[in-house]
Parts: sequence; C-alpha cells; structure tokens
Amino acid sequence: MFSRLVHHCAWARQRLPSHSPSVTVTISPLLCPGALTTTGRYCLVYPVNKVEDSIRPAESAPSIVQEIQTAEEYKGDVVNILVCGIDFEEGRSYSDASSNDGMTDMILYCQFDIKGGALRMLQIPRNTLVTTQNRKLTLSNGKTYAVSNYQINSVALSNGGSIAALADVIYDQYHLPIDYYVTIDMQALVEMVDNFGGIEVYIPRDMSYGGSQRWSDSPILRGYGCGVIAALDLLLYLARQREVGSAQSTLAGGPVPWTLYDRWARQLSRRYMPAVPPVGTNGWAIALGLNAVFLRQGIPLRASWGVSRDRLWTRMGELLDRDVPVILSIGRNFPRVWRNVETAFYTPGRESGPPACSTNAHFVTVTAMDEGYLTVSSWGHPYRLSREEFDAYRREASASLLCTILDVREK
Repeated sequence: MFSRLVHHCAWARQRLPSHSPSVTVTISPLLCPGALTTTGRYCLVYPVNKVEDSIRPAESAPSIVQEIQTAEEYKGDVVNILVCGIDFEEGRSYSDASSNDGMTDMILYCQFDIKGGALRMLQIPRNTLVTTQNRKLTLSNGKTYAVSNYQINSVALSNGGSIAALADVIYDQYHLPIDYYVTIDMQALVEMVDNFGGIEVYIPRDMSYGGSQRWSDSPILRGYGCGVIAALDLLLYLARQREVGSAQSTLAGGPVPWTLYDRWARQLSRRYMPAVPPVGTNGWAIALGLNAVFLRQGIPLRASWGVSRDRLWTRMGELLDRDVPVILSIGRNFPRVWRNVETAFYTPGRESGPPACSTNAHFVTVTAMDEGYLTVSSWGHPYRLSREEFDAYRREASASLLCTILDVREK
C-alpha cells in the first residue's frame, strides 16, 4: 500500500518479495497437460466474479477457429500461442459491469519452433488502434466485433470476454496464426514470481520505505524529528493517492528526491509542528499541525490525537481499509521514566527470528496490519511490529495515552 517516496543515488539490489495467496490462470493444454479442463482449442476457467465472468470463456464460448490456426503443413513443427495479461486483481473495487478493468493490457505472441528448437516472441502494443468506426471492427471475412475504446486491448472484454475474438482480430490484422492462448491475471503473475523463488532486479538508486529523520541535514530533525517525518509521509501519500494538496504535481513524476523531501520536512517542522529538543514533538501537536495543513491545502480531512485502548486495533484497521496510513506512537517509558524498556522491530518475513532493532519514544507510520503484526515504516525501512508485544509494552512499560494513533476522518 505505502508508496516508496524517497530515493538517493546509488546502485541497489532488491528482491521482489512473494506475498500472494490463490491465483487463477487460464492456460492451454499444450503447456500444462491434464492440469485444467479444456474444451476445443481454448482453456476453460470457471468465473469468480463479474470481471472474470466478462473476460474468461464459459463452456459455450467459441473456440479458436481452425481458419486462423497453424497451416496443416506446419503442424507438429510449429505451435503458436497467444499470451494475454489481464488487468484483473482479486479484491480490487470495480465500478460497474461496463468497467474497463479486465482488458488484455499485455498481448504477447509466442511461436514455438519445435523443429528448429527456437522460441520467437512479439509483443503487440495494448494501445494499437484497430478501428475508428463507431467502436466497431469489421474483419476481411465479414465478422464484426465491438471495440469499446477503439484499441486492441478492449476487444476481448467488449465481446463477452472472448479471447477467440481477440485472436480473430490479430490474425486479420497481423496475419499471425494462433493455436492456443494463455490468460494471466495479477494474482497469477505474483504466483509465477513465487514459483521462481522471487526475481532479483537491479535498480539505479536506493529506494526507501518512507522517509527517515536520520538523513536530514538538520541536527534537530535528525535527533527528534520522527513525528515530523511520519506526518510528512502521511501528507505525501494522501497527495499521491488522493491527488490532493500542492505536492501532487511533483509526486506524479515518481520518487521524491531526498533534497526536496528534507526541504519539505524542515518547512513542516518550522511552520506547523516544531520538533523541540529533548522531547521532539507530540501527538497533539502533530494533529494540530496537520489540521492547519489540511485547511490551507483544501484537503477535506480532520485529524485528532488518540483512540481508546479498546478501539485501537479496530480503528487502525478502518483507516487502513480507507487507504490512510496510520501514525502510531510507541510511547516513552511511564511512569518510571528512568527505565529504558523498548519494543522490538522485526525484519519482514523473519518475524520468528531475532529482532532487527528495538525502540521507544518513537513515531512510526503503519502501512498494513494482519492478525499478529503491523507493517510499519521507520527510518526509511519496512519493519514488522508484533501486536501482542506492543500491547505488553504499553501495559507494562508505558501508558495507553502515550501508545496510541492519529485518527483521521473525512470532514
């Protein structure tokens, strides 16, 4: 959920994590014999919801016609497969039955040269115009297909989810024979990555998970600015996701350079929520400062500090469900302030191992929550915080008034 907003130049090596449960993949019997039910020359996948209903073929759907398949004299030597990536993700909110979600936004033509031992691939651009006539396309053989956006990626969705229709259009316009097809949705893509054990990628810069006060040129922010950083990360996320506030045009270009981020952090601290040594800032000051920013930027939200202990997890879940990151305070030791008891942060995926670090008197940004753990952004990194350990820390070493969250509501 949480955008990676900050970067500074360096080479980095990162591993794409695996985090997907179930998937639905339509695949031809040639590639996965016996694994799925097939009818004719297309593969059958049972519908899950309205988007899958519209894009997946039903039992009665027409198969790929023989006229567009590989010529008889080449059968056995060459197999041609159409691979379609479908813009569908389980759990995503779809507007209505006419939604464009579910288009074939990746169209890849694959030719398996069995005799020659070669694989050839051609990617067909999703935005290829196939008609300009009243959202209809008439092929050279007289068949007519709907094309809702005039582009090739809408052909299947516009014709009852028929990939066979898309295959007809590709054959007509490119003269490429097609024997089978594969459809892959977003969940399937993640599971494919999982099956490879993750994919290592190189990126030309370090990517941070939110900001870090440790990078600031200001000694005050470096030492006491965690609350300011949490507030700025919240504002930047809202600006990007909701397209509100004056920063949205800057954020549209991608990650925020650290120099710009640091300038914004200094302005936020100076004008709205001062970080004062040795205590930094507090939750009430953060709420007041954010409300001033919301008012000035015309953002229809209102912040308040503190949620009752009994409603803490419920309210946190409600905010995350609304796509609002949650500022959480890990309070200082109280009433025995001379103690140095801390709560642990764990590396994601290694929650059963030793802690990566520990802290107290610290603000973090919660970006996800499950039954056992929170995912938090702190010092530019993602960490996992045990809900049970946090409750124990609040109860035994701090106080509910100090270990709470920023509540954000619509005006």
